[in-house]
Amino acid sequence: MILHILNGDCALPGWQSCGFSGEVLVWRENYLHGVIPETDDLDDFNRIRAEELHCLAPEKTSEEIFTELQQMHRTLFSLRGGDRLVLWLDRCPFDQSLKNHLLRLVSLMSEKPELYLIEQDVVWNEEAFQRYRD
Repeated sequence: MILHILNGDCALPGWQSCGFSGEVLVWRENYLHGVIPETDDLDDFNRIRAEELHCLAPEKTSEEIFTELQQMHRTLFSLRGGDRLVLWLDRCPFDQSLKNHLLRLVSLMSEKPELYLIEQDVVWNEEAFQRYRD
């Protein structure tokens, strides 16, 4: 399995237009705002983060946000040794905090996927993704 993680919804159309193989996951979390819990218990982490994010996005309930966070983490943790994880990030503070969180999560995995970090100082649109087509 190949899992591509994108840094936001705005990158998804460009990625989709390139026909990459594998699954894609838009990581919808902002680690620059609110409390970042110091716990390895992802249920607790996501519960606290859901409350924090609900304050930033009150149009969604904390329960809805919690469910989304849990699903993102379940998808990541479904990877096994031999699978590939591709992180498409830029160098902004948002993406750097995302990278730190994702690398920490991968370090906790008993079976680690092959990790590919594609980090460029670009806006991830179709033109930027095209540079990485096979």
